[in-house]
Amino acid sequence: MKSLEVLTARSLRGIYWSMGLLPLPPSSQLIRLLFALLIRGIWSVHLLMIILTGLRFLWKDARLSIGYISGTTLFMGYAWLGLLLQLESALKHRSSARLEDLRFQSQLQMQRLGMSRGCRRAWRLLLLIGTQLACDLAKFWANSRADVSPVLTSSMPQMWLLRFRYVQLLDQVIVMNQRGIQLQHSLLSLADGNDIWQPFGFLQESRQLQTLRLAYDRIFECYEAFSDCYGWGMLGLQLMCGFEFVSNAYWIITEVYQEQNLYLFVFNGATCLAMGILITTLFWYGDASTENLLRVSRQLFHFVLCLFGVRWNRLQLLALGLWFIWYVLIWMRTATGAAIFEECALECLLTHSLFLLLTSGHCIILLDTFWQRRHHRTLWEQERNHFDHFDHLDGSVALSLCLVLIPSIVLILVVCLCRFWLDLQLPGRSLFWITMPSYVGLQLRLFGFLADILVANVRVISARKRLKLLANSTARQLPEIESVVQLKLRCGQLNNLFAVVNLCYGNSLLIIFIVLFLSLVFNFYWLVRNLLLQPNSLAEIFVHLGFIINLGLVLAVICWHCQQSFNHSRQIGCLISKLVKPLGCKRYNDLICEFLLQTLHQRFVLTAKDFFSLNLHLLSSMCAAVVTYLVILIQFMFAEKGSQVQVQVQTLNSAKSPEQKA
Repeated sequence: MKSLEVLTARSLRGIYWSMGLLPLPPSSQLIRLLFALLIRGIWSVHLLMIILTGLRFLWKDARLSIGYISGTTLFMGYAWLGLLLQLESALKHRSSARLEDLRFQSQLQMQRLGMSRGCRRAWRLLLLIGTQLACDLAKFWANSRADVSPVLTSSMPQMWLLRFRYVQLLDQVIVMNQRGIQLQHSLLSLADGNDIWQPFGFLQESRQLQTLRLAYDRIFECYEAFSDCYGWGMLGLQLMCGFEFVSNAYWIITEVYQEQNLYLFVFNGATCLAMGILITTLFWYGDASTENLLRVSRQLFHFVLCLFGVRWNRLQLLALGLWFIWYVLIWMRTATGAAIFEECALECLLTHSLFLLLTSGHCIILLDTFWQRRHHRTLWEQERNHFDHFDHLDGSVALSLCLVLIPSIVLILVVCLCRFWLDLQLPGRSLFWITMPSYVGLQLRLFGFLADILVANVRVISARKRLKLLANSTARQLPEIESVVQLKLRCGQLNNLFAVVNLCYGNSLLIIFIVLFLSLVFNFYWLVRNLLLQPNSLAEIFVHLGFIINLGLVLAVICWHCQQSFNHSRQIGCLISKLVKPLGCKRYNDLICEFLLQTLHQRFVLTAKDFFSLNLHLLSSMCAAVVTYLVILIQFMFAEKGSQVQVQVQTLNSAKSPEQKA
């Protein structure tokens, strides 16, 4: 990991040097100074040529429009901004040298405090550069198909000049934020060691406090020097990026009404995405904290759940009405094909059955979420009132949820792209895009359930750890009865929490598992059918394979976490038996026996209205049932093919018989 940090830092420094983003070396290093001036001269000539080209476009072209003028202005504006950055890096060499000195001094102060751990920022910077490369590849692909921008290739050097300026700023900000976090941890450790404030009680602590004060001064001066060194460039970057967003928004709106070209959407969308990632990342780390990320992510996740009607909020009433209007419209549309549905083959029968299952399942879940809104409020009140004072939730829940959510989103996007490619090749009426919102709604309901289970499991693990510490201390001395009573109440609250979760999600889980099980069976059948009959149709194979992997991943993760809840409850029961003291007082042993009896009867089990429990046994049973029904559907497929062959043979024989008579 350290080698990656060093390699990334040296590579980026070489790129900054080749782009003229580093200050000029002193006059004592004459060769390096001349080489740096040569690089700046080359960049200045290139940027001036771009400005002259833009002026020539505006002067010679008589058909000027708003889009043409805004695009040419952006083309020239980024060149002027590049010249400003070259001038700023050359003139601000004293501020840059002062910033480097202050960073070095703050690093020495942190080493004196025992906080010399480096800042791991390589993977963040590499990820940012990778997203910019991906956006540029998408733009080149769209431009090769539709010739969106004639100056895309010539504008790439100046665009990457500005992007690496963003990367340079982000690198500096991450390092300064890391110094601030280290200073905060040092202050917390010093405060924890002092029960009563004693400013000059101990010489070592007063020296440590003096070092902390000096470190704070150096960090504050680092931020001031950073603003002085990069202030004008950051102002220009923000102004140009704002104009870029406005221009691309105008082009997208005009394309919707005029051309409706997919490649124009891809080009402008990739441009907005690239600039948006740069601005958001810099603003984020400028006001940085992990708590902001967790809070914003949680609010965004809650908003998406409410938008699909699978989480109760005031917004859910509006979403509920809109969803019912949507379902009435699509059911009326599909009802017109009822006559066709009567003579439907197996393929058509499965497609319409899956459509009805997904749409009706999501509709039932919308009603169930509205009906169970009081239980959802009870669940939130229990988590807020009974558990916040026991433990602090960190980013482990968000990380565990993202490990499932991000692959699921990627798989759904791949499936949609493959389906879109198929629709371009064979245009026709398809139920895929109509049923996709219902499929996403069912998955979001599962993700909401998974989030609550992850939170509950963190509470259970915290209780198990405290019980384990109490059991280890019992070997040395008899624990206090009050601590055992608190743990007993804690386990009772956890049992009530799991009971409320079952009330909130029981009906929904029953519907979702039935619908997703049948969807898994149908997609397995379509995958086998395509592999046997149409092995060259890779896009259709990827569609069904993406659905299968996505469903399998989500169901496996949910069953695994539900199994962990049950396992943790069993481990708690095993740890309670270690608290028994045969030679202890009767009141203490009676309390332990009552606690043990409580854990034996209160298992943390998650069920779908008691029809089945969610655990790994359910997953294995579903796999076996999928194989069984898949074999049955394959037999129907071969029987249908055989009947079609017989009909064709009879048709040929009936056509030959009049000829033979003649």
